[in-house]
This record gives sequence, C-alpha cells and structure tokens, in this order.
Amino acid sequence: MAGTRSGGCQGGARDRCEDRFRKARKKDQGQPVRRVRLTQEASDALAKQLDFLTQQGAHRAASSLNRRVHAFLENTLLAYPATGAFVRRRNVWECWIPRTRLVVWYRFDQNELLILTIWHGSQKRPSRT
Repeated sequence: MAGTRSGGCQGGARDRCEDRFRKARKKDQGQPVRRVRLTQEASDALAKQLDFLTQQGAHRAASSLNRRVHAFLENTLLAYPATGAFVRRRNVWECWIPRTRLVVWYRFDQNELLILTIWHGSQKRPSRT
C-alpha cells in the first residue's frame, strides 16, 4: 500500500515514534542506573498478574510474562530510563512493557530505578503512587 510502512504506521508516524526513542537514548542520562528495585506495591501487583495467569492454567504464559517483565526492566529501562513518558502531575515516568499489556510507573536517579507500580492496561489507573 502506498504510504504504509512496516508495522502498520501510516506516513511519517513510525519515523516520529522512532525519533522519540532515538532521542531518549541519545540524551545524556548521567551515569548508568545501577539497580532496579520494586516497591512492595509493584511486587504485589506483578505477583497478582502472574497468579491470575496461573489460576487460568496458563503456566507457560505466566513464566514467559515474568521473564519478559524482568528482562525489560533490567536490560532496557535500566539502560534507558528516559525512554518512558514523564507524567508531570504525578511526578513519575510511565512506560508500556513491550509485547505485554502491562504499564509501569517509575522514578530514577543515578543509583536506582524504582518501580512504583505495575498494572494491566485494561485496569483502572492507580489513584496514587
């Protein structure tokens, strides 16, 4: 189709999206963040998502989701914490975890990537952080 690029993006939408992430990765983000830490709320929320899948008999899906979430946090978000979108009114960063329907709110500094909460995209957004 004319004007269609791979990934289903029309026109320059894909280019703009890729530019945003490219710029985030090029930004001087200071020293690399040293570790990922989940708050109790984030840990409980992830466990709840995994438990739901397990209760549905989707053991492999739960295992895969757990690996995917931790790989994203440790390999991508830890290296490029400014990749997400900053939510000014809540003073948090927000990012969708690729190939999942999970959203993560987090904060970061030079020493730590703090995961505040994780929720499924079809759920109501958390009222607080």
